[in-house]
Amino acid sequence: MKKYQVKVDNEEFVVQIKLIGEDVASEPNATPVKKEVEEVTPTAPVSGEPVEAPLGGTILKINVKVGDRVKTGDVLLTLEALKLENEIAALSNGKVVQIMTSVGATVETGDTLLVLEKE
Repeated sequence: MKKYQVKVDNEEFVVQIKLIGEDVASEPNATPVKKEVEEVTPTAPVSGEPVEAPLGGTILKINVKVGDRVKTGDVLLTLEALKLENEIAALSNGKVVQIMTSVGATVETGDTLLVLEKE
């Protein structure tokens, strides 16, 4: 069994990797360590029009919630990039059907931030 240290969202974890067929009990100082880890299941966007990040940055504020109806030009969220606050607006009328980011999340150009169902 080999130990590795990994960092996920600025939180460090020590993990042990067991080779198939390797017996954990054969490790001299093997003691199970339990740490609750939130399981994240990737979700595919539901049908609708994705609103993508025009540039990479950090989500500062989300102004809508699932079920909200928005009009063209309504500010959906605020994205900080290069120390500037960028308001991401709706390009069409619609209803918010899925939010795929959260405040504080780091996003890359082209990441889907939320999904609108056109009306």
